[in-house]
Amino acid sequence: MCLFPYSLQEVRKVADEVGAWILYDAAHMGGLIAGGEFQRPLKEGADLMTGSTYKSFGGPPSGMVFTNSAELAARLDKIAFPGLTANFDLSRAAAMVIAVLDLLTHGREYAKMCIANAKALAESLHTGGCEVFHVSGKGFTNSQHVALPAATYGGGDTASKLLEKSNLFTSGIGLPLPPVPGDFNAMRLGTQEITRWGMRPENMETIADFFCRLLLKQEKPEKLKSEVIEFRKAFQKLHYIRD
Repeated sequence: MCLFPYSLQEVRKVADEVGAWILYDAAHMGGLIAGGEFQRPLKEGADLMTGSTYKSFGGPPSGMVFTNSAELAARLDKIAFPGLTANFDLSRAAAMVIAVLDLLTHGREYAKMCIANAKALAESLHTGGCEVFHVSGKGFTNSQHVALPAATYGGGDTASKLLEKSNLFTSGIGLPLPPVPGDFNAMRLGTQEITRWGMRPENMETIADFFCRLLLKQEKPEKLKSEVIEFRKAFQKLHYIRD
């Protein structure tokens, strides 16, 4: 999870003092970086960037490695083949090409909407009474992620399993907060999927209301599930793809 861009220029100064490389993990952020709406790690000081081709990127499950260094690229080539791999799955190639073309065409608009939806969702959750993790001076998020402290609900996994009964899918995660014995102390939410299905900031209040009713008002998940299904029926077309 990544709520805000990293201060890579400051990290670069420290790395240079000790002769270290900087590896930027963009597993979750690939789609937003490709859309030009998050940060540009290799231009801001990172030597290497790894990422996933699914998650916010929207392609088939795989991975990517980027670098501006010819030396590192040559070393990685030798390690990747024949050291770590012998072949690759050609069946993923066409899907990967389509995902890249979609991002080239719609990436900026898609990334902006992911962030706008996350901000609206965080604000609506906060207004509804749910505690939302925030960073002083920055707010709740500047990415597609929203984080909810979950100690009040028994822990992140415990709350996620309850939400799942209403067709609301999240996952537990650890935050720099007091621990919850036997569980994660928080939950993470992502807006990339609902954004691709056409949801917008004005829809986030409804989603936040579902969460607050289940977590705070302790409504029956079976009752809420029917409302979630009915709400979801209005979003049946994928967006930010080439026709």
